[in-house]
Amino acid sequence: MGFLATAESIAEEFRLPVSSAFETDFGTALGRSGQVVSALAHYQKALALEREQIGKALIHEHIARVYFAQSNGAMSLQHAVRD
Repeated sequence: MGFLATAESIAEEFRLPVSSAFETDFGTALGRSGQVVSALAHYQKALALEREQIGKALIHEHIARVYFAQSNGAMSLQHAVRD
């Protein structure tokens, strides 16, 4: 995750745009390391950046999986059935 944090820092410092894929990957890495709040924040950034509906659906799937892993079935289901 150090690499992703460094890349994010450089992008912020030099005002470089990041993609929804970057935010999704960062969210996935954070989620797998147990940093759920940070993971969800990156997924929300990814949703804001993503323009395609299929891309948004895939990000919602990632969010649903994080909530499911946290035994939060209601929130997991809410994101799993997004249109």
